Amino acid sequence: TTRYKNFSPNARISPAPAVAILDESTAIFGTGFNRAGTDYQTLNTTGWELEVVANFTRNWRLMLNGATNELAITNRLPQLKAFQAAAKAQSKATPLLDAFLLTFPEGVPSAGYTKARANVFTRYDFTQGALKGIYVGGGANWRQPTFRGNAVTVQGSALQPVWSPSYTVVNLLAGYTTKLWQRRVSFALNVDNALNKNYYATVATNVASWGAPQNFRFSTTVDF
Repeated sequence: TTRYKNFSPNARISPAPAVAILDESTAIFGTGFNRAGTDYQTLNTTGWELEVVANFTRNWRLMLNGATNELAITNRLPQLKAFQAAAKAQSKATPLLDAFLLTFPEGVPSAGYTKARANVFTRYDFTQGALKGIYVGGGANWRQPTFRGNAVTVQGSALQPVWSPSYTVVNLLAGYTTKLWQRRVSFALNVDNALNKNYYATVATNVASWGAPQNFRFSTTVDF
């Protein structure tokens, strides 16, 4: 079991505002505004990790691991906000910069954040009898909803947090190990996403893809 707590007060971030936003600020501050500059934010991360390995018999093993974490991002983009405040002090409007900064709210996690996840896997090896040399196993990978970021979901409305749904993917495996011509030979079959689950793998509001569909992999290994 592991308990962790991380605090990064000056984590770098490249917010990459659009060219129009950069032009708006450059028109006010000239060379005093660094168009290629990075900015900062504060990361607060806490969580637990757990891993359990149980050997019920010499042939049967079960492995379980899980993790949960809390992530809050605060003090976001202090440099851009300083330019925003400086422009306001000069009574100069920055509507593009104002709208851009609203897309970086305080206290939210980063895109790709999943609060909790767990994996379970078991394997049984036959070591005697007619099935000697055969092994079978399987497992499942579970993920809570994944945070994609904040976006305008209805035109004209305020930003809303966008999450991808929770999902569970089941995997199966089987194999056989024997000797051929005095060489150890192993045959293995893996079935990934055995239930052909449709799920969404995402890391941001505009970067995502469907998870891999059901697929089979067969391999042969020979020891020399």
